[in-house]
Amino acid sequence: MTRLRGHFFDGRTSRRRDASLTISADGTADLQHTDGAQRLRFSEIAVEPRLANTPRRLALPDGGVFETTDNDAVDLALAAAGRGRGAGWIHRLESHWHQLAVAFVVVAAAAVSFVVWGIPSLARTAAFALPSTTSAAIGSGALEALDATYFEPSELAEERRAALREVFARVAASAELKAMSLELVFRRGAMLGANALALPSGTIVLTDELVELAQVDAEVEAVLAHEVGHIVHRHSLRQVIQNSLVAVGVILVTGDLSSSTSLVAAVPTILAETSYSRAFEREADAYAVAYLRERDIDTIHFANLLRRMEESADDTGIPGFLSTHPTTKDRAQALENAR
Repeated sequence: MTRLRGHFFDGRTSRRRDASLTISADGTADLQHTDGAQRLRFSEIAVEPRLANTPRRLALPDGGVFETTDNDAVDLALAAAGRGRGAGWIHRLESHWHQLAVAFVVVAAAAVSFVVWGIPSLARTAAFALPSTTSAAIGSGALEALDATYFEPSELAEERRAALREVFARVAASAELKAMSLELVFRRGAMLGANALALPSGTIVLTDELVELAQVDAEVEAVLAHEVGHIVHRHSLRQVIQNSLVAVGVILVTGDLSSSTSLVAAVPTILAETSYSRAFEREADAYAVAYLRERDIDTIHFANLLRRMEESADDTGIPGFLSTHPTTKDRAQALENAR
């Protein structure tokens, strides 16, 4: 015979009653509480799995609940009735720290693997499954917003623009794009200085400062190939999808939408997103290298311009692991190795 002490809830009100449940060897269960008593079969009582030493709920057939903290006695009663060992695998896992440590390592490794490889793979599959017009829609209005904040009208001579458009035409002709056209526009960098960027719509912005910094057109051609690489690989759309998946993952782990903006949630999110951005830059560099090799253009031109761009830019002081680009030194060295 097993006697359990706890509390009884009738399932109709929130009132808690002191109670005891006596389980006999013949399978009967006698419930005694301050308002009465009842007899039923222990087999009719649904016992929830054990979770460490949290109170155990025993659901009665009429909707009532008997709650007890005497988990060991419940386990013994279940075992005596032939209803298993009582303690579930979660409780057994929590009772052995080394098993818990192994489980933590496995879960952590799985989570890291999903962030590092799973999310980029899913985003790439999704991005290329969507029509090219999706990227164009995301980039709609982007140039207008940039003109209002970062750019000024270009001051390049029309002859120089025409020459660079011919260079761009060669790069654009090599791109395998469907339902999307590429366009080159010129702007004075103002706040951005010597730079170039690709918009999801297929528009590539080239700043006057970068053109002035280049010593030969091959350097500009390499940069244009890099930016076209971003568009060909749909990096903007993939970035949107990946960042969304990271945010959803943080919300699922923390269980709170607002926590995704907290420091604890924001730090891993920022690290993951900047890591993805650096991967995109390397992929765009690889596209540019393939383009330059195909046309017998030395990749040193790209490396030289990158170094000059770094020298002309102010030091941001941003640590490498927080940067959205690989270091210029690493990129330039990789380009030299590709010669």
